[in-house]
Amino acid sequence: MVRSIYWLLAVIAVLVMVYVWMLLDTNPVIDYVLSVMDGSLDDRDFVGWQQYTASHYSEAVYWDISISREFVVHNFSDGVMWVKYSRQSYKQNGDPSGPGSGKIYSKWTIHKENGSWKIVDIDEHP
Repeated sequence: MVRSIYWLLAVIAVLVMVYVWMLLDTNPVIDYVLSVMDGSLDDRDFVGWQQYTASHYSEAVYWDISISREFVVHNFSDGVMWVKYSRQSYKQNGDPSGPGSGKIYSKWTIHKENGSWKIVDIDEHP
């Protein structure tokens, strides 16, 4: 009985470690999207460029952006990330420069190519 508990705990520990590895492996995806959203990266080949780009708000000098991964599942080649993001842009005087987005849930289909993750599809409610 005690042995089976140890085996169960070992299996759970391995599953948790694999999931943490999966999460950490997708950190560059979050960094990439943050760079697109705050305007520091202009990648028009990005599937979400039109909806995530900061260029729509020319008066914006500061962006308040947050992205959290809600769930990730992948096989280190293809997968899906469910994220929640919020963003608001501000003018020089501190006033909002446009409408913000709050707590938007999004599903990103990802694919790893040449060692780098790419978002190949974005699904979220308009």
